Amino acid sequence: MLFLSAGHHPAAPGAAWRGLIEHTEAVRWVRELSQLLPTAMVVPPVPLTQKIRWINARTHPGDLAIEIHFNAATPSVRGSETLYSPGAQRGRAIAADIQAILAKHFTPDRGIKEGWYQQDPSKGRLAFLSGTHCTALILEPEFIYNTDGIRNGMIPCCADLAAFLRRFTP
Repeated sequence: MLFLSAGHHPAAPGAAWRGLIEHTEAVRWVRELSQLLPTAMVVPPVPLTQKIRWINARTHPGDLAIEIHFNAATPSVRGSETLYSPGAQRGRAIAADIQAILAKHFTPDRGIKEGWYQQDPSKGRLAFLSGTHCTALILEPEFIYNTDGIRNGMIPCCADLAAFLRRFTP
């Protein structure tokens, strides 16, 4: 099974830039992916701990959970990256395949990365990656500052992602 989650939730919507709100845009991407992958399960827009519980109550071996986010740093930074649970070989392999798709649409290719909280191993793994019982990935297609790129790239990128992600749907 494939689980699709929009990063953050309505009460804590994440990064914002010139009218683009991270959670709102992630919902658009999840909606597009779910239309292309109708048997995927869309995770409710609730706080992270509730999302993780919801996924874990439904997951089986071999499942995949992905969450869409949009990075934030400074307005001059661009590019895509995919995060996986540190040390997870299956997650690393799937992340590499997904990142190749993201990098086709959003450059520069920032690569795949182990998902540490604030990129610091001493602070532990990102909760979505460590708390989910199945393989989990966080996709960061672009930085929130590239409003036009995010909106213009959504449909072609989601089409390519869906073609790959079909293997995780019944």
